Amino acid sequence: MAEGGNGKIVGLFLAALVLGAAGGYGAVWFFPPSSTVSGSIIKEKKVESRTQDALFDNEMIATLVDDMELNITTKGNSYLKMRFSTPCVVHLASTFDGNSQFNLSLHLDGKLRDDMVIFSYHQSASGYIEEYGLTILLECTTETLAAGTHVVNVTWWSMVDSTGSNQLILSTMTFNSSRLLVVEEIAA
Repeated sequence: MAEGGNGKIVGLFLAALVLGAAGGYGAVWFFPPSSTVSGSIIKEKKVESRTQDALFDNEMIATLVDDMELNITTKGNSYLKMRFSTPCVVHLASTFDGNSQFNLSLHLDGKLRDDMVIFSYHQSASGYIEEYGLTILLECTTETLAAGTHVVNVTWWSMVDSTGSNQLILSTMTFNSSRLLVVEEIAA
C-alpha cells in the first residue's frame, strides 16, 4: 500500500503541474501584459531638410522655418520628446551697429515649449562683413498626453531691425548641412 500511496502522490503532483502550467499560460488571456514598457519608444517621426533658408533682420513676424513641421498621432498615456537641431550662420553687414536678435521657437499644438535667441552686438560699424557659425538645439519633453494628433513645428523671427542687411542662415550650402526635427512618442 505504501507503493500505491507514492503513485497517488506522484499522480497528484503531475496533475497539479499540468493544471498550473495551463492556468499560467491561460492567465495571459485574462490578464494580458502591457503592450509597452514605461520609457520605451512607441513611435518616432522626423523631418530633415538640406535646403538653405534665410531670415533677414527686418522680418519681425514669426513664420515657420521651411519644412520644420510634422503631425504625430499618439496612443495616449504617453509623452513626447521633441528635438530641433541645425547649424547656422549669422551674417552681419559692414554697416551693422547696435544689436541683432533672432529668435527660434519650438512649439507643440501652438504653445511655446523651448526657444533660443541669437544675439549680436557692435558699438559701431566695423566696415566689413562678418559671419560666424553656431549650432542651434531646441529640446522639450512634454507631460503625459491623451491620445490624439499633435502638431510640432519651429518658428523664427527677428526681434530687432538693425542697420544693414543682417541675416540668420540655416542649412548652408557651403557646409552641406541639414536641419532636423525629431519627435518620439514614449510610453508613460
